[in-house]
Amino acid sequence: MPKSPARKRGCLFYLGAGIIAIVILFLIASQILEYVLRKELRNMLAETPSSLPELPIYPVDEANARAISKQFLTAWDHGDEVTLAFSREVLNALIKENITSASLSEQIRIDIQDNQIIVHASVLMDDLPLSKDIMNALEAQDKYLNTTMKLDCTLGKTGPSLLVREMKVSGKEPSLWSFLLKLTQTRDLVQLMPAFQIKNAQQIQKQLKLAIADIDIRDNQLVIRLAPGAKAAIQKAKE
Repeated sequence: MPKSPARKRGCLFYLGAGIIAIVILFLIASQILEYVLRKELRNMLAETPSSLPELPIYPVDEANARAISKQFLTAWDHGDEVTLAFSREVLNALIKENITSASLSEQIRIDIQDNQIIVHASVLMDDLPLSKDIMNALEAQDKYLNTTMKLDCTLGKTGPSLLVREMKVSGKEPSLWSFLLKLTQTRDLVQLMPAFQIKNAQQIQKQLKLAIADIDIRDNQLVIRLAPGAKAAIQKAKE
């Protein structure tokens, strides 16, 4: 019997095969990426806390922080424009008063030098609101995230910017941060909020743009000018 001619494989076959191959490669790459990210994040954690700079908070600092908070809330409710200046002492007092976890507030220090904000943190991972699955995946129980960040604050076209000039974890820049910078092409923490999967990130970005008329660091103080009618503008934007 004559052999039946081999069936020719059409373009749909190769298209389907190509799609399957891409899906398989994507799944493999995803598993590898997840493993690398977990390993990198685990390597960023330390067994012991780092020492934080001594930046004492005195009763006068706490009083100034409460006065500034009251000034802000009054201007917010009345729709007034107001300029507020935050020293490092006031910022640390606000952290102490507004972070409900006493242990967590003791693990963060804010300094201002050379017109840059410097955040020092040695945070016990167990004190963070992370799910049990994430904690287990990172093997983060009883581990510390020891980090230092140098930040600039400016007002850009998209609103207020919080630019990371330097980030170190356990004394060195993490390769994961370098990768994120190359991927997103920005050092602005405000613009990076969606990448960090922060809930309602775009809405928060829009609200910050409406609320803050200017932001800068001058004379080693964080200076923020609240826009007039900020509360009403944000409520209108929600409608």
